[in-house]
Amino acid sequence: MVNPNAPVQRFFPFKPLLCVLAGIFFFLPFRAATQEVVGIYREFYGGVTGSAVANLTNSPIFPNSPTEESILTSLFETPVDYAENYGQRLRAELVAPQTGNYIFYICSDDQSVLYLSSDTNPANKQLIAAEPAWNASRQYTTTTRRTGAAATAFFPGMNPSFPANRSDATVGPINLIAGQRYFVEVLQKEGGGGDNVSLAWTLPGGTFQGPIPASHFRVAGLTLPQPPVITAQPASVSVVEREPAQFSVTATSLAPLNYQWQLGGADISGATQSTYLIPATQLSQNGQQYRCVVYNGLGTNTTATATLSVQMDTVKPTLVRAANEGTGRVLVIFSEPVESASALNTGNYTIGGSIAVSGASFFNGDPRTVALTTGALVIGDSYVVTVSGVRDTANSPNTILAGSQAGFVASAYTPWSIGDSAQSGTVAQQPGGYDLTVASAGIFGTADQFLFNFQQRTGDFDLSARVDSVGNSDPWARGGLMARGSLTTNSLFAAIFGTPSISGVVFSSRSFDGATAVTSG
Repeated sequence: MVNPNAPVQRFFPFKPLLCVLAGIFFFLPFRAATQEVVGIYREFYGGVTGSAVANLTNSPIFPNSPTEESILTSLFETPVDYAENYGQRLRAELVAPQTGNYIFYICSDDQSVLYLSSDTNPANKQLIAAEPAWNASRQYTTTTRRTGAAATAFFPGMNPSFPANRSDATVGPINLIAGQRYFVEVLQKEGGGGDNVSLAWTLPGGTFQGPIPASHFRVAGLTLPQPPVITAQPASVSVVEREPAQFSVTATSLAPLNYQWQLGGADISGATQSTYLIPATQLSQNGQQYRCVVYNGLGTNTTATATLSVQMDTVKPTLVRAANEGTGRVLVIFSEPVESASALNTGNYTIGGSIAVSGASFFNGDPRTVALTTGALVIGDSYVVTVSGVRDTANSPNTILAGSQAGFVASAYTPWSIGDSAQSGTVAQQPGGYDLTVASAGIFGTADQFLFNFQQRTGDFDLSARVDSVGNSDPWARGGLMARGSLTTNSLFAAIFGTPSISGVVFSSRSFDGATAVTSG
């Protein structure tokens, strides 16, 4: 509570306007009054050093040359930990939801100030709260760094025992009238480290809200393009059946965009991104027409129609390679998905004339790769797999050339291209080791693409490997030893790599499937 006997700068009842911040933004200029939108107008001034608001207001780019302009449409709160060395100005008209006395709170890192006008005229604004130094995001009620000389520097007449970030301690009761509008402005400065700014309030009935919902604010006086503007239309696509097809749209708007793809004018369930992917096309989809409805609170725009052309597949499947996995299984990799009836028929395979084939299944769920259960293989011996009668999954299936062959040398390790359906990497067995060659995206982020020469292990084990050399094809090239949970592209793993660059030896890991890989060392 505020001491009623403390000297304060009394603030008279307000009439129309207030400006605050939320968390989503879009570009716009504050110019001729034509329309208004719900939210808070945000101007971002990058490259301004210092942590005091004066560093912003004394900058040559303030106020007329912001580096970004946007509207916050969710809360009166800007993104947390957004950048370093910048300032912000936030403006809007507050539409008071109730009649009565309000308390406003500001919280920021670093310094900030909050102004409120008695009406919609910015010239009538008065300082009602300040964050003298900094505080963590949404810490509205702490008194840390908000009292004493830090407070009276902004409000000389206030009781220094009370915090400067709340209006009842600085200017006293603030009376607003329901439905009336009041201009609000926030200035915030960020130097380094964490950064945030947001507003909260206590309503006349005593309810606390923090941050304040952006629905209580209006941005007026803007020239706005009503609907989203489509800058790149989806292009028609021509593919061979079973190949993927993707349609994309690019659009801009002052507000966040929503997307809905349609087929023949009807919404496609779940197709709500800027791209729409058909993983495996069918001949029956030939001639289908797709478009995207792009919309937000400012309006709706619909793209031109793009046509999908699907051609019949007339190409026979071929063998990419064969490799053993252990001494009782052979992997046969095809150039395209093959149908199960023929691909899993053991009678369509022979190995060296003397190795029995007793079973067949798709390896790792991949319809391009068949795992054959075989008689005993000898590590170091050469084998040839002969395949006949296997068909692809085309509408009119194509059959592999009879007697197609792929040779391999039985190895203790099995080559597998993680994240590469074409299985394009190669492994050559050399005395005492292997030469691996592949062009891939690497082992980063939430999904990997690389050549993995693997051996399945269970239980505890110890392994060591020596990386003889890594070709300096790229600064990010690497080779080493990895333990991996599975052959999926986003599997957990732990690995140590040697690189050809100044990175030297590094440790990389993914703690669980789909997590972002991290590297240290």
